[in-house]
Amino acid sequence: MTYKYKANGEEVTLTEDKEHIAVRFKEPAPNSIRASIATKPELDSFSSRFEVPGEKYTIFPVAHNAQSSNVRLKAARQVMESENEVTRVAPVFKVGSSQVLATDRLSIGFKPDITNGQEVLKRHGCQILEEFGNNEYLVKLDETVEPFKVTEQLDALPEIEYAEPDFVTIGKH
Repeated sequence: MTYKYKANGEEVTLTEDKEHIAVRFKEPAPNSIRASIATKPELDSFSSRFEVPGEKYTIFPVAHNAQSSNVRLKAARQVMESENEVTRVAPVFKVGSSQVLATDRLSIGFKPDITNGQEVLKRHGCQILEEFGNNEYLVKLDETVEPFKVTEQLDALPEIEYAEPDFVTIGKH
């Protein structure tokens, strides 16, 4: 799958890190449940995971074997998506020498003359976290929703100036 969004009117295409997946577990998700699910042969050891600070995602390395990275990534994603305790499996992206993860938040900006922005956001399942001046919002999506699909839907609306996923950088900043 190709992951794209627009920033400053320019299309941005992200490169998926084929060696990692991000997993969001159903809450509450104690380490015992995470550890038992993470014993799948498609994932590297539970001790090599990374809990993303301030987010509800765990980054898991994909297990290494003789298969191609595409096959290994697909298998890891499928096995985790089949788990009842998993809410969402998300891609991890490479941006330069860093890894980034699209959260369940979006930055949305409406064109200056738009007065019904909050109604538009509610129709698209967005919960307003912050409202900034100039018709700009930080919104939260349901934890099961794919942020790139919502940004694409919103970006297609004539009222929208921009709709971008909110990313977190993993590791060194």
